[in-house]
Amino acid sequence: MQSSLAQASDGDLSGLFAAFAKAEPLHAIRSPTIDALAAEEQWLKKRWGKFTSSEMHRLMTSSRDGGLSQGAYTYITEKAAEILTEFSPEHITTPQMEWGKQHEVEAIQRFTEITGYAVIHTGGDQQFIASICNQWGGTPDGRTADGGVEVKCPMSKNHLIYKEVCDGKTLKYTEPKYYWQIQSYMELTGSSQWYFISYDPRFLDAALQLHWCEIQRNQEDIDFMLNKISMAVEERDRRVKAYGSR
Repeated sequence: MQSSLAQASDGDLSGLFAAFAKAEPLHAIRSPTIDALAAEEQWLKKRWGKFTSSEMHRLMTSSRDGGLSQGAYTYITEKAAEILTEFSPEHITTPQMEWGKQHEVEAIQRFTEITGYAVIHTGGDQQFIASICNQWGGTPDGRTADGGVEVKCPMSKNHLIYKEVCDGKTLKYTEPKYYWQIQSYMELTGSSQWYFISYDPRFLDAALQLHWCEIQRNQEDIDFMLNKISMAVEERDRRVKAYGSR
C-alpha cells in the first residue's frame, strides 16, 4: 500500500503506456538546444526546497537513537535555506557529470538494442515527478513500461565495480546512494522494478562497455525511507517557521 507521501502527481500509468505507443525511436530523440537554459531553470525550480531522489541517501543514515543523522540535518538545512532565499538557477557541474550527460542517451540506446525494451522520457525529455504532497520528488533517466532506468557513466574503475552489481542487495552494499535513488523512483511511480545501467564506452572490448541489472522494489526499505522523509519535512518546516518569523 502506498503512502500519501509518495504517490506521484503524474503517475497515470494509462498515460505512460499511451506515450510508449507513439514514442519516437530512441535515436531520433534530441536534447533541446533552443531555450535549454530556460528549461533547466524550470527543472531547478520544481526541485527548489524539496528533498530529491538523487540526494535521498543523505536522509537514510541514522543517529544512535534511530533519528536523523548529522548529515541528514545538513541536507535539511540546505532545503530550509532554499525556501527562505531567492531562487537561484545555479547548477554546479563537474567534468565527470558532463561526461555522464554526454553519454547517457547513448547508454540507453545500447540497453534498448540489447534488451528490446522501449525507453521514453530520456535526455532533454526527462520529467520531474513530485510526490502527491509535493515535498519530495525525482527525475528518472528514462521510463519503461514496467518501471524505468537509472544510468551511470562512471570512471572506468567504478564501472568495473558496478559490473559486480546483480540485484538490489549488491547495489545497496556497493553504492547505497544509487540504491535509495532507485527505490524512491519506484515509490514515486508505483513500479515494482527498475534497471540499473552502467556504461563506459572507453573499454576496448565492447562486451565490457555496458552492464545492467534489474532492481526489485523493497517495501520494507521504502517504508523506512518514507519515515525518514516525514521526519525531514517536519524538521525543515520547523526551521523555516523559526527563521521566517524573525
